[in-house]
Amino acid sequence: MKRIFCSVNAIPFLLAVAFIVSSVSSCTKEGKTGPQGETGATGPAGPAGPKGDDGTANVIYSDWLTVAFLPDTIHNTDGTIDTLGYYADIDIPKLDETLISTGEMKVYLNLGSPVDPVVTALPYLNLYSGWNIMATFFTGGVELYANGDAGTWTDGSNNKRWQYRYVLVPGGTAARKAKTVDMSDYKAVKAWLGLKN
Repeated sequence: MKRIFCSVNAIPFLLAVAFIVSSVSSCTKEGKTGPQGETGATGPAGPAGPKGDDGTANVIYSDWLTVAFLPDTIHNTDGTIDTLGYYADIDIPKLDETLISTGEMKVYLNLGSPVDPVVTALPYLNLYSGWNIMATFFTGGVELYANGDAGTWTDGSNNKRWQYRYVLVPGGTAARKAKTVDMSDYKAVKAWLGLKN
């Protein structure tokens, strides 16, 4: 029978090994967490933040407007008068230089009636009927110009037809400006377009 050798020098070594084994066996695998604790009490509400930027609520639009067109005429030397077209001006007090420079402006025409709308955007060009109506914006308003009297009229059922509405959308964020490239410099064009050799 063999004797187990145990000396006083081996005891610290055995204690160190036992400590390491117990430490390693009590560790969890990486990535695992223990069970979730209880939820704490809810704290008081914080102060209100600053007002944010306007969204689509800043779009400006008019009601459907009754518009009368006037003839655009010239007086000839022989005393006759020629009609070149028809025009109408609509006042838009909120149309300023900033909105003209950075926003979107549209005029819409309701070819139908308020109860049965048929809406198109200007410019309106109808090849079948020959109608041509354009809109030109300026500070404070818009001029409508047509090749015929395109004013609002009332049908037999007392419904207004050919009413106009404007919509203004102020600009929000300026688009990134395109980098200018010397088109006569092949290397610059190649780099700008990302061309390979």
